[in-house]
Amino acid sequence: VFVLVNAETEIDDKWDRSEVVPPFAAMLDSYSSIAIEPYNMETVALLMESFPSWAEEVDHLRQAARHILENSRGFNRLIRDLQ
Repeated sequence: VFVLVNAETEIDDKWDRSEVVPPFAAMLDSYSSIAIEPYNMETVALLMESFPSWAEEVDHLRQAARHILENSRGFNRLIRDLQ
């Protein structure tokens, strides 16, 4: 299970409509939001491209784990004891 969260914030354009100079905190918030936006899109695109190869790797790991467990005396003994 993958949870993908978009941390992008909504642009606050109220300062664009005002004659007043925004406070420093508002300017800083605006700059950090602008810097994050392209990375959010790139991250989502990278994850979408990576899912198929991750799924294939998980399938290989599951096959290897099955092989190891099926050939494990201790695991087979545990299964018999649980029945």
